[in-house]
Amino acid sequence: MDAQVLIAGVGMVPFRRPGKSDPYDVMAEGAVRAALADARLDYDLVDQAFAGFVLADSCSGQRALYRVGMGGIPITNVSNNCASGSTALYLARQAVLAGEAECALAVGFEEMRPGALDRVFPQLADPLERHRDCVGAAMGFGDAERAMPAICTWPHLPDSRSWAVKSGITLRDCSAAPSSGSITRMLPGSTSLPGFSIARAKRVRATRSLRRRRRSC
Repeated sequence: MDAQVLIAGVGMVPFRRPGKSDPYDVMAEGAVRAALADARLDYDLVDQAFAGFVLADSCSGQRALYRVGMGGIPITNVSNNCASGSTALYLARQAVLAGEAECALAVGFEEMRPGALDRVFPQLADPLERHRDCVGAAMGFGDAERAMPAICTWPHLPDSRSWAVKSGITLRDCSAAPSSGSITRMLPGSTSLPGFSIARAKRVRATRSLRRRRRSC
């Protein structure tokens, strides 16, 4: 087996604010066509395709790639949260390594909604519940800290507790923030670090207050 797999071409479309982007299939088509042009390949040379996304219905990969062409190739839809795109790329590489494809395509897309991130199927069991329990146990969180799920679920921030204190985040802040299941949303449309979002929210409020004072002068 030849272990060498080459990335022949790449393509992207501009990032837009949630609610301001093109439909997901239009964005995916643009990125795929750009990658094919970069690789100087025709779509009919693609043997398999892998589409990564989260906030879309099943088989959205077919919808997106059918805009490029309908060659009868296998299209695998990948939903793995923030790792969806990289998982699609990994699977495309595996297909080539296994000899199942000579040329495989990986594409990732997301048509984000305005506002805070939320679970797609809140009526079903929370897939991250056991993960949070294990992280909390490993980091020695007590009941009070477990009331701060948006902060306590970031294992790559080992000093999250002291960092939260420096940022002025309190249990009252977390308790007052709107929640989605067991996820506390500090600021609608915020960054992926909820603690930073609270600090940013305070700066935004202070900036707006300063602007209002200037207008009244």
